[in-house]
Amino acid sequence: MEYKQNALDHFRIIKGGEIKHWYLSNNYSGQTGQLGQSCMRYSMCQEFFDIYIDNPDVCQLLIFTDENDKLLGRALLWKLEDGSNYMDRIYTTRDSNIDLFTKWGKENGYTNHYERVSNKILSVKIKPKDYTQYPFMDTFKYYKPELGILSNKELEKPYLELQESNGQALRRIEGESSRSPEDM
Repeated sequence: MEYKQNALDHFRIIKGGEIKHWYLSNNYSGQTGQLGQSCMRYSMCQEFFDIYIDNPDVCQLLIFTDENDKLLGRALLWKLEDGSNYMDRIYTTRDSNIDLFTKWGKENGYTNHYERVSNKILSVKIKPKDYTQYPFMDTFKYYKPELGILSNKELEKPYLELQESNGQALRRIEGESSRSPEDM
């Protein structure tokens, strides 16, 4: 019971190379819930996270661990171009722990993925770079490498779409139509 009462004490912010450790399923408390189903939990995905690791000023990872320091949940934390803070999709072993992330976010000045921000344009400025591999991105799935802009809305072509679980990015170029929702 004491653990539940002090649950917010078991949140930490991770950045840089340590992010890889907390994505790997070997470090999870269990293989259940959305966390246990994450497409980025495999060892083969460890090379996809450079876009997070190389940009610690604007991208960090909030983790929630159990008393054995095993992962119960995680969410990316972003510093948006407008200076505000954004908590990306929350992955937990139990849906009931999502409320703890939401509470932590409110107490620490973060808007979160579940607060109906889909009608707003959100963007993050990172170091301009064309990475060789990319993670699956929940919110900031559109990327212009030459400008270092990640966005939740389609960008002027050409841009990359980061919605693959194999490290690849779909290149969207002039004259090409985007996938329709039926194709997804």
